[in-house]
Amino acid sequence: MAKVIENIEGGRRKILLSSYDVINVVRTYQYLVKRTKKYEKILDILREQNIFLPEDF
Repeated sequence: MAKVIENIEGGRRKILLSSYDVINVVRTYQYLVKRTKKYEKILDILREQNIFLPEDF
């Protein structure tokens, strides 16, 4: 599960990913773009999709 780490200076938060989270993102990416080789097409596909990570509280 992803863990959100607050920035004590008030800036952007960091998200710590577990090994499972990284594998899940890679697997989702590979599934979405499996038949696409062109960079622009990959960007179009990813713009249309949301990839979520569960948050650890």
